Amino acid sequence: MKIYNLSITIALLLISSHCLIGQKLPDLIPFREKDLFGYCDSNLNVVIKAQYQRVHPFVEGRAIVVIDNLNGFIDPKGNQVVPCIYKFASAFSKGYALVGKSRQEARYINKKGETDSKKSNIGPAPATIDMGSGIRDRRIGPVKEGRYFYRGQNRTEGYMTVDGDTISSSEYKYPYHSESYSTSDNYDHKFQHFFESRAIVSGVNGQGYIDLDGYLVIDTVYDVAFNFKEGRAKVKLNGKYGFVDTQGNIIGEIKYDQACYFYDGMAQVILNDKCGYINLEGEEIIPLTYDYWQGEQYSSFKNGLVRVRINEKFGILDRNGTIITDVKYDDIMPFSYKRAIVKLKDKMGLIDEDGNEIVPPVYDAYYRLDQFAYVFETSSNDRQYELIDISGKILMSKSKDRATKEKGYTSGIYKVWSSSGHYLIDKYGTKYLK
Repeated sequence: MKIYNLSITIALLLISSHCLIGQKLPDLIPFREKDLFGYCDSNLNVVIKAQYQRVHPFVEGRAIVVIDNLNGFIDPKGNQVVPCIYKFASAFSKGYALVGKSRQEARYINKKGETDSKKSNIGPAPATIDMGSGIRDRRIGPVKEGRYFYRGQNRTEGYMTVDGDTISSSEYKYPYHSESYSTSDNYDHKFQHFFESRAIVSGVNGQGYIDLDGYLVIDTVYDVAFNFKEGRAKVKLNGKYGFVDTQGNIIGEIKYDQACYFYDGMAQVILNDKCGYINLEGEEIIPLTYDYWQGEQYSSFKNGLVRVRINEKFGILDRNGTIITDVKYDDIMPFSYKRAIVKLKDKMGLIDEDGNEIVPPVYDAYYRLDQFAYVFETSSNDRQYELIDISGKILMSKSKDRATKEKGYTSGIYKVWSSSGHYLIDKYGTKYLK
């Protein structure tokens, strides 16, 4: 039995489309039939009939399904392996899922639906769930490199191993955040964690680093210390910025007005409102001749490319210092999956990593769904939307219906909201709607 699209004729999937995307669709895809959901394959053959109030993608051979607002699990053959009796449920991870009839009764189950005595080894429950273990009161953030930051009842704090051994000394303090000119780089917000076997501590005279055993390996002499990345850490000393390696050796000179984290072996440095790039040895391999533009997310090399600004206009620079686009855009967003949004005269478009305009800048707004497709808004007045893949092919043209990327759905599968409800569409433009 097949499902069919009432609004368009299903076309054969082109071989070229598969080459472009480079990733196959999942074996089972949720589809909608009236107000119920089931699963079909990529050829629209019904595998599990529409019978559920809501459904989720398959993860580790199990999918969450909802009946009467209660969650359970089915296998790929449609067998109800865990009954729909839980108020909440998480997808399986490493063979276990967190379920509960209330937030106070959370527990881990295996793929047969059985409570497993190994649940304590799976990791802490979400912060809103009290598992009665006291972990929520002591552990701060995730385990990294076998260590986590804790805070005790007597305001003691430091680092502990997953086996419960305290490794850090009470003579140090542990910064909650770092001074930074950038709020766009995630590394500036991830403190009280180990990065590349080093964690930041504060001493009497400044900040330095401890190793995984809690020993001070870089003296607390810096005004501000930042997290390690690519074997280098940004430090501030006497109002200037530079870099050190994991042994505390200074790389290049500490002389810059600002500096960014390393990406792809290169870091942006700023001096006298001009910026350029250094390599891991601290050598200025791209001269400081470009106009300074704040924000590490936008100014760091990723996949060998970075945006630069000259006289209020933006272009793209490669690792050799060659401009690969005309420096004409009013703005360029960071590259993601080899594509970047550009803005020209308040209109949005899309370029590839060679600087080619895949989608011309004629749209009022955009929204990236995933690595395969974008939604572009054709008019902010009447809100017409187009679904466009990364090759520039229009998958759904000028419609009031808007495609969204729902949490949990596999990449390449999107939910489309229409006046009659919602349905799914894939990265080839195939609609899963009866």
